[in-house]
Amino acid sequence: FVVEDMPRGLSRPRQSLQGKRKRSLSADARASSRSKSRSKSRAASGSRPRSASSGAEYDASAVDFFEQPEETILEPSVEDKYRLGGQIATKILKELCELVVPGASVMELCKKGDAMIAKQTHAHYAKPDEHGDIIERGIAFPTCINVNNIVCHYQPLLEKQEVIISAGDVVRVELGVHFDGYVNTAAHTILVRDADADEPSVPEQINIDVLAATYTAAAAALRLMKPGGSNHEVTDMFRSVAHSYGVDVANGVISHRMKRWDEAGTQII
Repeated sequence: FVVEDMPRGLSRPRQSLQGKRKRSLSADARASSRSKSRSKSRAASGSRPRSASSGAEYDASAVDFFEQPEETILEPSVEDKYRLGGQIATKILKELCELVVPGASVMELCKKGDAMIAKQTHAHYAKPDEHGDIIERGIAFPTCINVNNIVCHYQPLLEKQEVIISAGDVVRVELGVHFDGYVNTAAHTILVRDADADEPSVPEQINIDVLAATYTAAAAALRLMKPGGSNHEVTDMFRSVAHSYGVDVANGVISHRMKRWDEAGTQII
């Protein structure tokens, strides 16, 4: 039994994409700030503004990186990056799910997933652009293998005790890929069964009900994601579907509106 979860925003990795971009631009931002300050001073004294670094004429059309409008998926180049990232995330997720079997190591699955993301993303956009830059790409969210009561975001530390998957476990695999800060996240939830078992046990039947409710709720949520829709409609629908299957909604699980360089935006459901 494999259920594809609704793509959603996830908590920021330890090395934030947004933070990484900000740090890489910090020197330029400081130079821009000094240049603007000096240009204002010269303008007040009637002198013509000049660049703080080279003495060249000040370019009034230059805009700070964080003041530039964000490109959307309506731009063909952005759509291409989203599409490629989604294809890679889906491919890796499918391959990892096939490895979720009794006796598999959570640690090794996480390592394998991260290595696959790094290898497959770096095979694309490897040539410098017209400015001589190579776009950033790779892991947007580390591979996490969440077993049973752990809902999300579990990637064990190296010194932690090893977790081994067993028959009867409910395992959720999640990961994230990005090209140029445009993030794709994907997840699957799997009921790990004993290949020799003929009929599901009582605990397995309960887990089957949970997976069926999750699948139905995810499908309905996708239909509610439309202009004019309300986050309250989605939340109410989750509760209604869960109760119809005789299960409950997991508390504390949220969905984020994602932005470039930020896979966990402030607008949430």
